[in-house]
Amino acid sequence: PQIVRFSVVVIMVVFIYILFSVFLRPGNSEYSYHFSREEGSVTILSATLLSTAGLLSVASFFISSFRDIRLKIFFFVLALGLMYFALDEMLHFHEMLGDWLDQTGFLRIIFTETSIRRWNDLLVILYGIIALPVLICFLPTAFKIPLLGEFFIVAFTSYALHTAIDSIIEPPTDLSRIIEESFKLYTGLFLTLGSGTGLFYILDLKS
Repeated sequence: PQIVRFSVVVIMVVFIYILFSVFLRPGNSEYSYHFSREEGSVTILSATLLSTAGLLSVASFFISSFRDIRLKIFFFVLALGLMYFALDEMLHFHEMLGDWLDQTGFLRIIFTETSIRRWNDLLVILYGIIALPVLICFLPTAFKIPLLGEFFIVAFTSYALHTAIDSIIEPPTDLSRIIEESFKLYTGLFLTLGSGTGLFYILDLKS
């Protein structure tokens, strides 16, 4: 119950943060100012949430016992993936690779036959394609921990909606950018909540 109450509070806090990001913008800039720029408030919070989730998973990995090796591996894979996503959010790995592939014209035919516009979009989709079987593989382990599996499923759903909006809507509008990046924030939030419940579970086992 405490985790549920805390989760409701932080969900509302993030929603208020999104509202502030919409209306507190420089001068007469567009409403999506903080949602379309890498230095905007949305990217800052997203990177913070992903980093927090990664660090919580790192802590869970080191604290967990080798007696449950599957749980140990789960937290190792989770920490590795979340820390990569946090670094990608801050250092823009997929944007740089995507821009380079766009310039080379590599496999450009796929962009003329689908709704995908550029390599950046495809790389984000590939992240999800890679993460999905890993998530499915570890679902039995995740569901051993109260609420962790549920939080991660909501996070993956938010990620899928973020990716779909980013890939399909062309040209993007203020509203589409705001909705898309809001789903990205909630992806990071639910990953953090899941990682936090994982750490509490490990600490509870130790006590």
